Amino acid sequence: MKKHFTLSLLILVLVSACKSPPSRASYLEPLYSLTMGVGEITFEVKSHGCTEAGDFKIEISPANKINRLWIERIKSDRCRKMPEIVKITQRFDDGGVDHQQPIILENLLLMKPKKNRF
Repeated sequence: MKKHFTLSLLILVLVSACKSPPSRASYLEPLYSLTMGVGEITFEVKSHGCTEAGDFKIEISPANKINRLWIERIKSDRCRKMPEIVKITQRFDDGGVDHQQPIILENLLLMKPKKNRF
C-alpha cells in the first residue's frame, strides 16, 4: 500500500511539473502605438524609468500568406519611477518576410491614458 501511495505521489508531482505556468521572465509587452518601416520598428510601452530598446526582442515570421509580429520584453523594468509611456525605436531582421502580405500583431494594443500618465 505504501509503495502504491509513493508511486501515485511521484506521478502527481511529474504531471504537475508538466503543467506549470510559463515563466514571467519574458512576455509579450502591451503596446500603446506601433510604426513599422523596412527593418525598423517604433513602438510605445509603459516604463517605470529603466526601459531601453535592448529590453525587447522583436520577431516577425511569415505564416500562410500572413506575417506574424510580436514584441517580447526580455528584461523587466524594475525601477520605481512613476509609470509613463516611452517611445522605443529598434532595428530588426525582417529577412524572408513578404512586405506585400498583411501583418498580424500578437501583442495587445492599448489606448494611451490621458496626459501620458497612469
